[in-house]
Amino acid sequence: MRDFKKTTCAAYKTFELPRETAARGRREQRAAAARAAAAPAAAPDPAVSVAPAAAAATPPPPAKSTSRKEKTLNLNTYKFHAMGDYPSTIPLFGPTDIYSSHTRSWGFDTSQPLIRGKNAMYQ
Repeated sequence: MRDFKKTTCAAYKTFELPRETAARGRREQRAAAARAAAAPAAAPDPAVSVAPAAAAATPPPPAKSTSRKEKTLNLNTYKFHAMGDYPSTIPLFGPTDIYSSHTRSWGFDTSQPLIRGKNAMYQ
């Protein structure tokens, strides 16, 4: 997997989706609003004079990044961690593409009673 990431993934530039960029922008806006609300704007005390150098020393707020970030293959996920267990799991449970977690995936209708024969309904 590391060779795949080093050779194949390096040949392609991948970026986050537009919806991910928009979600990141909304998160940054909420965080900035929360920071602004947490730091109440105190009225200047006339007894304390603020030096112009001290006022200029405060850093400006960080610029909002609206550009799409580059994304790379993340090998530090559970999917890649568990990949070594797949070969031993297949003989026990079968391949992972033959079952579904959907409750009605096999076509059983729970509103009808279970029938023991094809003509049991008419007996």
